[in-house]
Amino acid sequence: AKRYSGASRDMDARFLAGCAVVTTVVITVMIATSLATLHSTEIGLKCNHIWQTVSPQIYYGGLHFVGIGGYFVKFKKTVLSTEFSTDAHDVLHARTYDGLPIVLGVSFQYAYVQDKVYDLYLAYLGDHDRVYFNTATHLITEESTRHTAYEFFDEPQSIAQTMQEMLDDYFKDNLYARVVALQINTRVLPETFNDAILDSLTTKQNITNTIRFVDRMNVTLETRLLVARQDALATVAAAEGVAQAALFRSYAAANITTATFKADVQGFSQVKDELSLANDLLLKYVYWDSVGGRGVPTTARDDTPEYAKQSGAGLAEADVLVDLEPSILARSGGGNR
Repeated sequence: AKRYSGASRDMDARFLAGCAVVTTVVITVMIATSLATLHSTEIGLKCNHIWQTVSPQIYYGGLHFVGIGGYFVKFKKTVLSTEFSTDAHDVLHARTYDGLPIVLGVSFQYAYVQDKVYDLYLAYLGDHDRVYFNTATHLITEESTRHTAYEFFDEPQSIAQTMQEMLDDYFKDNLYARVVALQINTRVLPETFNDAILDSLTTKQNITNTIRFVDRMNVTLETRLLVARQDALATVAAAEGVAQAALFRSYAAANITTATFKADVQGFSQVKDELSLANDLLLKYVYWDSVGGRGVPTTARDDTPEYAKQSGAGLAEADVLVDLEPSILARSGGGNR
């Protein structure tokens, strides 16, 4: 009996030890499974797959107690990207406003509205990425029909800005997210349109070059015109100077001639008065003086009465005229004859 009692106590002790180990393991597992972590770039909603519940409370990065059967539905706090390309999804096939087919490679970046992730999860139960993709496909292809093919060729950034604003408005109101950027990476238009665009760009460039050439020529011609006007003004000024100098010389020559004429008149008048010469003889004397005073041109003999008659004076007065110039007489003021 004693041996039986000792064996029973040993079994009880081992049983209790096993129960303690199992309990510890169970408690450890329960505690471990009741904890969940969130990265610093994540937010989460606490769910329980046993009770099928979702808590509206938003959890941020760190270690959190979620209970038995609990887990986090996680959402990124960073900006996410969706791309329509051959690498990720099919490119977008659309049409322009003028009916031409166009193939678009588009990517856009979005971020969740953090205080709306509970509503987002209840609305789409975690399938919101597919909803985002399909909605963006529809909206982008619809927006493409509002722009011409030339606008896609010439102003893709402007169209991308318009698409980004349109997506942002719709996502904010209906999909609990914000579209922060959108890029048109590729745009493929029909080959004939591309050729026509290249021809038009070449023509436009030629027109621009011609306009610039015309502008340069206008500047050149205006410069030459200004130079010609300055040259003309300089020529006119020089001509006016030459004319003014000639006019002054003419005035001086006229003044000299007038003074000389007055002196001659005074001299001849004095000669006539002092010698009592007749007008015709005075004219002959003037002629004699003008040719150099070589002698008195007369056909009458100096000892005949005709000579004295022609002179209008006696022989004494006529003899004085030999080798005598009136200017000498005028300067002498009636001195020696």
